[in-house]
Amino acid sequence: MRVHTICAMAGLALGLQLLTTGCDASADTAAPEVATLQTASAATSAVPSPVTQERPLIRPDDDPATVDRLTEVWTACLIRQGIPITPQRPKVDLSDERYRDKAKACESKLPEPWLDRERRTNPHFEDLMRAEVKCLKDKGYDVTLGGDPLYPMYAGGPSESNRAFEDEQECQRQAFQESIEKYKG
Repeated sequence: MRVHTICAMAGLALGLQLLTTGCDASADTAAPEVATLQTASAATSAVPSPVTQERPLIRPDDDPATVDRLTEVWTACLIRQGIPITPQRPKVDLSDERYRDKAKACESKLPEPWLDRERRTNPHFEDLMRAEVKCLKDKGYDVTLGGDPLYPMYAGGPSESNRAFEDEQECQRQAFQESIEKYKG
């Protein structure tokens, strides 16, 4: 109860401050007494630039429940767009021409794993992937860097990839240490 009262009082104080500042005619017309970077012509001629909306991020330290919540928001959007996702039919081919435009409307809600964001934004991504593969080789795996997108490719196929899972996670943490710190919540 006490927290709600404090939050309500803070909200009221902020609202009153905005109201009185917004209604003070002298504040809008008086010349500033100090130099500012803002000029009247800049304020009237400025056109707001479109903001690039980042997709929700799946952080390296997110638990499965958090990932599920992020995915549920995207799925709910798809359902609102009329894509027939149901418990009986949880997967729908979104590349199907009937659903393509509807799915595009929900793209901004599709969660993006942190490694995919790194792939998109980090100019050193390929070098970090090489460091991860070198670490795996040092642990005895027959692995190369390949594919599109880049990922560790094991000579032993899926069975070696499955066997290497724990080591791959460790090598990824070592190679991408700075990036992981940046993405932690």
